[in-house]
Amino acid sequence: VREGQCRGKCTTINTFYDEATKTSIAKCQQIQGQPIIIRNEEQKFYWKSHVKSDAWTVIGLVCRTNSTEREWADGSRVDYKSGFLDPIFYFPCLTGEAWVLHSDGNWSVFTTHMGHQAWSTDVFCST
Repeated sequence: VREGQCRGKCTTINTFYDEATKTSIAKCQQIQGQPIIIRNEEQKFYWKSHVKSDAWTVIGLVCRTNSTEREWADGSRVDYKSGFLDPIFYFPCLTGEAWVLHSDGNWSVFTTHMGHQAWSTDVFCST
């Protein structure tokens, strides 16, 4: 428990890049939680320490409804950004984006333009 939240691994999913965010959100909602949301350096450090060194995991960054801007899955603004952030972040969001956290704390994105590729990842949630 940290900052009033219970944080941890929820499950491992087999999904596709373009479905990973929706699937992760749904898994976290099953336990009344949210997928990874990063609001500061402490949270980035905490979550990146849970990512396997040769992998990445999906974060709760989504396209805002009726907009081309991104927000967190809980509807809050993105007020903190990783030290390295995929430049695509500064362009209008695309359908089927899956933003991921790497073990070094950087964020990158997979899009539908990369194809419908299978992927296995751990899902972490906060409740």
